[in-house]
Amino acid sequence: MRIKTRKVLMLMYDKGLKTGDVAKVSGLSKQTICAIRSGKGCTYETADKLAKALDVSLADIAEG
Repeated sequence: MRIKTRKVLMLMYDKGLKTGDVAKVSGLSKQTICAIRSGKGCTYETADKLAKALDVSLADIAEG
């Protein structure tokens, strides 16, 4: 699944969250968050965890 990288970065910035903060809340590793931020794809489950950590719907951050 592809993620809207700019949207994730903007949400993190707006909420004052760093990669480590999102990792803690989501249960994902910092490396996974960094990979998503750099444009790599991820599984549906990973995208869902990221969306929940950012307090948005999956549709808000998923491409397509």
